[in-house]
Amino acid sequence: MKRKHKSLSMVEKVELLKKLGKGMSVKSLCEYYGIGSSTVYDLKKQRKILKFFAEHESRNSLIARKTLEGARSSELDSALIKWFKLRRSEGLLSISGEMLMEQARIFHKELNLTYQCEYSQGWLQKFKCRYGISLHKVSGEKRNADTEAAANFVDEFAKIVATEKLLPEQVYNADETALSWYRMPRKTLAQDIEAAPVGGKDCKDRV
Repeated sequence: MKRKHKSLSMVEKVELLKKLGKGMSVKSLCEYYGIGSSTVYDLKKQRKILKFFAEHESRNSLIARKTLEGARSSELDSALIKWFKLRRSEGLLSISGEMLMEQARIFHKELNLTYQCEYSQGWLQKFKCRYGISLHKVSGEKRNADTEAAANFVDEFAKIVATEKLLPEQVYNADETALSWYRMPRKTLAQDIEAAPVGGKDCKDRV
């Protein structure tokens, strides 16, 4: 039977090369990874994969990656990831995909790049994949719930219902909706190598 074509991820390619370097036979590697011997010999010639892997910051992003193909402009890519890291180090709590795309357009003009690029969602996904960037929820201030006050209110509420002889259909909950116009979003883009993003106290300015 003809063997089904299999594409190895960057992580698998690095593992294969390391095993090959330690003396594991080509036949054993073919059986383990389900590939042909020609694939092993081709990878053996691509020693730059090991250098690429060693220099890459995020290992998680390499799990799904299968080629060494980089950005169309390494200069823009370098400027954008430096900008992203700087904004994160300054404590900017929320960086969205739209902000990254807009900053890429700015760098495109500043670098006088001649090719056309829309910097769409497709471009954004590839950029995030290259640098192990994903969407994270920003943790707010940690506070313990006042369970004692909640338990006391249950007893107090039961007394009110009994005293006023309220029926179930007379008991309901009402709430309000407010626009916190100065509050930062609770999600941000961050690299996988970062610690979980932690926010501060939310601004209460609202309508």
